[in-house]
Amino acid sequence: MAKYPGVSRRVQPERRAVRTGRHAQAGRISRARSSASPHKGPAGFYEGETALALEKEMLANGGLITRDDLKKYAAKKRVPVKGTYRGYEVFSMPPPSSGGIGVIEMLNVLEGYDLAKMGPGSANAVHLMTEAMKRSYRRSRAVSGRSRTSIAICRSRS
Repeated sequence: MAKYPGVSRRVQPERRAVRTGRHAQAGRISRARSSASPHKGPAGFYEGETALALEKEMLANGGLITRDDLKKYAAKKRVPVKGTYRGYEVFSMPPPSSGGIGVIEMLNVLEGYDLAKMGPGSANAVHLMTEAMKRSYRRSRAVSGRSRTSIAICRSRS
């Protein structure tokens, strides 16, 4: 956060790392969320005070997004990807984001192993998680940016 002192001042007012269990204060983020409230609609976020603040930060820090970009943006509703992990349903972002498929793919691979038996943070558990991530990230390059496609998701070996 040192690169962006404005963020650091808002999130870490005492100039120290936020401790576990403590809430970071981010008043402007709260205002940005409320600017997109149902009674203001998307224009409250994409054209209002939040858009102006975002553009100001972008200009000050070499960013590329302008208010005009935000005004022209149209969010697309997409059906989330769905998977399971140890009996839980997992919902995540669909393509063109590759992250949702990646998370489900990683969980599918890891489900075939007893991570608890390996021990939290053990070399074996960390190695296994790293390999699952590595393979998923490699595949994500092929998925990223596609909005309509049939994508196979790797399943666990069990």
